[in-house]
Amino acid sequence: VPRTFTPPEAKEIAAQFRETAQRVREFASQLRSTGGTLEMSWEGISKNNFFMDFQPEPSNVEQYAAWLESQAGVIESMTVTIWEWV
Repeated sequence: VPRTFTPPEAKEIAAQFRETAQRVREFASQLRSTGGTLEMSWEGISKNNFFMDFQPEPSNVEQYAAWLESQAGVIESMTVTIWEWV
């Protein structure tokens, strides 16, 4: 007889993914703030070169947080089927 269930550790692991996603979002916010401060106080070609590389990174970090959040949902809905012999 097959028995399907969600592994007991799935909820805790999903919660850890969500906590990590929150910390990553906070980091993205700090990164944006630091970049804004730097942008206001820096001039010249070096600034332009730096910000060409830097500009997409806070969004990339936020996308990673969204991926973690998504994976938390995947983990929560994960099921395992085992066969029990009666």
